[in-house]
Amino acid sequence: MTESAFLGIFGIGNVLMGDDAIGPYTINLLQSRWEWPETIDLIDAGTPGPELASLMQPYKIVVVIDAVDTCAAPGTLVRLEREALMDASPWPLRTPHDPGLTAALLQFELMENGPGEITLLGVVPDRTNTDVALSSAARSVLPGLLELVMQVLAKHGIFPKEREKNLPENIWWERKP
Repeated sequence: MTESAFLGIFGIGNVLMGDDAIGPYTINLLQSRWEWPETIDLIDAGTPGPELASLMQPYKIVVVIDAVDTCAAPGTLVRLEREALMDASPWPLRTPHDPGLTAALLQFELMENGPGEITLLGVVPDRTNTDVALSSAARSVLPGLLELVMQVLAKHGIFPKEREKNLPENIWWERKP
């Protein structure tokens, strides 16, 4: 975390498990397409477990991007605010990385600390098997997912500047040898 950061955007997922890579993939797109103020940290958090709470704790606002398991069709965009995440039963698991997120939220409630606002943005996965590429369902909703991130930021008066020329995307796990 940079010293002045107050908002953390966490991409969660295993890049070797198909659509589970949606979090890290989105972080890469955000880094390559926009210039970010020092008050925002973009974090490819991989597949955290119990340490997720300590990673999120310093921020006032947290956006988590992950594959989200619901009964909806693959490729459906999902947005859940902290209240909805806390009101729902922790079972069944919402993301492949729960109970990490659920445990972090419960820890913040118990300790009365942590981010004041947590938003989960995600995509219902088509497949989370061993595969290094996103499904066409997940790939097709990436523009909408990026727009959801920008909507959350706009709510807080944050408007990252689009780059005149995108940086190369660092989607290293999809590269062919």
